[in-house]
Amino acid sequence: MKYTGRVLTSLTTILITLGWTVYLLITGKASDYHYETFILLIIIQPLVWWLGKQYDKAQFYQKTLESNKKELDDVINSVDIFFWSVNPKTGEAWISSGVERLYGYTAEEFANNPALWKADIHPDDIEISLQMERAMKYGKELEVEYRIVRSDGEQRWILDKCFPTYNIQGDFILSHGFVLDITERKMLELDLKETKSEFQTILDNINACIYKADNNLNTIYSSKSTINVFGVPQEEFLWNASFLKKVIYPEDYENLTADINALLRGHYRQIEYRIIRPDNGEMRWIEDRCTPVFNDSEELVGFHGVAIDITKRKEAEEKVKHLANHDALTGLPNRLMFHQQLQKGLARSKRNKEKLGVMFIDLDRFKFVNDTMGHGAGDNLLMQVSARLVKCVREGDVVARQGGDEFIILVEKTKEREVSITAKRILELFSFPFTLNEDEFYISPSIGISVFPKDGEDVETLMKNADKAMYLAKGQGKNNYQFYVHEDESILSRKIKLERGLKRALVNKELELHYQPKVVLNSGDIYGVEALLRWNHPELGRIPPTEFIPIAEEIGMIIPIGKWVLEEACIQNKIWQDLGIKIMMNVNISSIQFEDSHFVDKVKIALAASQMPPKYLGLEITESVMQNINRTYAILEELKAVGVKVAIDDFGTGYSSLSVLNNLPIDLVKIDKSFVNEILTNSNTASLVKTMVQMGENIDFDLVAEGIEEQEQVAFLVGNGCKFGQGYFFSPPLPVSEVESLLIGKVEKT
Repeated sequence: MKYTGRVLTSLTTILITLGWTVYLLITGKASDYHYETFILLIIIQPLVWWLGKQYDKAQFYQKTLESNKKELDDVINSVDIFFWSVNPKTGEAWISSGVERLYGYTAEEFANNPALWKADIHPDDIEISLQMERAMKYGKELEVEYRIVRSDGEQRWILDKCFPTYNIQGDFILSHGFVLDITERKMLELDLKETKSEFQTILDNINACIYKADNNLNTIYSSKSTINVFGVPQEEFLWNASFLKKVIYPEDYENLTADINALLRGHYRQIEYRIIRPDNGEMRWIEDRCTPVFNDSEELVGFHGVAIDITKRKEAEEKVKHLANHDALTGLPNRLMFHQQLQKGLARSKRNKEKLGVMFIDLDRFKFVNDTMGHGAGDNLLMQVSARLVKCVREGDVVARQGGDEFIILVEKTKEREVSITAKRILELFSFPFTLNEDEFYISPSIGISVFPKDGEDVETLMKNADKAMYLAKGQGKNNYQFYVHEDESILSRKIKLERGLKRALVNKELELHYQPKVVLNSGDIYGVEALLRWNHPELGRIPPTEFIPIAEEIGMIIPIGKWVLEEACIQNKIWQDLGIKIMMNVNISSIQFEDSHFVDKVKIALAASQMPPKYLGLEITESVMQNINRTYAILEELKAVGVKVAIDDFGTGYSSLSVLNNLPIDLVKIDKSFVNEILTNSNTASLVKTMVQMGENIDFDLVAEGIEEQEQVAFLVGNGCKFGQGYFFSPPLPVSEVESLLIGKVEKT
């Protein structure tokens, strides 16, 4: 009730007054205190009435506050926004119920799994989310925008704003903020940006003269752009036969005259012609769209026209036409044009009953040059190679760039002996060094040759067989030429399939990692795993790493594949770390990867993206990197600064000795399995392994024996001080699900 307080207080006053009066009457003091009673009633009544009024106000404000709070909650819960707060010390978090509409998860699910919000962040925006995490932790005010992927897979843009809260002593005690769905705004911004860009492009490139003429082609009106299009001021522009004759390019005047006659007969014309501008003598292309205008009686009364300078478009068309048929880097004909030339050449050769040769050339070690010296040096080399190839052929022969480091040559009206002479000339010219970055560098070609008609009578067959012959040349030690032969088809076909398949394996998700446990020999506890690459070819099935990894190194795919292996291994180890499985993750690094100028950066990126602690990552490099000891030392120093472990793999089979390794910042040395295989049967090998272990102890290296297959080998190694090992005796490489089951309960306790 609105006046509940005042009614109750008034009744209370009356009851108090009546009680007092009754008391006075009973005690016989009424006559003595009747004035006091009256005064008491006068004083108390307004006071009590005022108190009741204050109570009513308090009740009213309380109900209003509750109502406003409910309305506010309804508003908050009806929009795509939610609020949050985090205690930086305890990690306690509070999230409003609006989170479910934005993320697709309830506030309870987020409370039960604090890492859930990070898992939903778009991979490209992880770094932004880390900024917010640091702001929450250290009490910074921050506003960021990033993408999330909802539980249903939908991608949304959000705005996340963080505010710090301090107590009266100035101590940071709480981070709080809100998250707002800004997807619609982002989409509008992108649309607006695109529209603005398109409109700006039109404005930047428009070059139009708008005009109006009577039925005698005398100009009635023209826009100011006549100076830009025709090179004459607005007042001098006369769109008639005499004016056009002065500016029209002579070769186009006849065609233009025919179009003008069609206009005078009332036909719409869209004309392209060239002019010579009177102001500067430039030749320009004009597109002229002229529309006849008729009166109500359907009589021709004039023309409306728009003339546009299309010189840039015409030049672009010519450039596109050239680019469509030529390689942008070298200027040589490209694959498309070569196919066209070969098709024409085959027709001539068939007609004239002549032989025709196709030479397929691949540069040996080009990928190594490109990866170690940079793409600029690689492009420079390709241009020098192109120039030399052109010098080696006759006038009329076609030298084309097939793509990458592959070139192809068409030789018409020839014989096999003449093709051989051309191939020898190429090999001879390549024996001279190329100059790259002021240094001399040698590179050799592998040349495969097919001849029409014996090796094929169509474009595809001749190209394919020349390609196969080139692989034969590589198999013969490179830096030579080979004619196509019809034997060894199955071997060559398999290698070609593997090479081409490797270029698609990453995209098609055909690669996977298996993991082989690494154990403490005297206890059997697992302290780490080695990530091993596996490839399941869609046609050929499981391909051994010993077969496909050399091909990956040869064709330059080892860099992207190695990067993928590193990233996948780090992600998997972080998953195990979160499950409480604290183990080392060892990854094999190719010498080509190690020589990559961005290798250390890629290691850092993989660690940052997975949030895997660096101390759990081990990189296994081969002894071959010791060929450039100074560079190797510098890279190892960088890796040690990152915090990862480094091991020398397959020790004893390469270039280094333990005394050399003693001067390098490495942590482990792996004894090659070829030694482990012979420790029970060859006394010299057994003595050598004992010496390795003793020297490792003396120079403070741990040694890991690989390829252990028997209990007796374990006993020998433990007896001679080797602490760690791996091999099929303990476990073969296993897919992630199987090795995870093995790891649980068998990881060394630390």
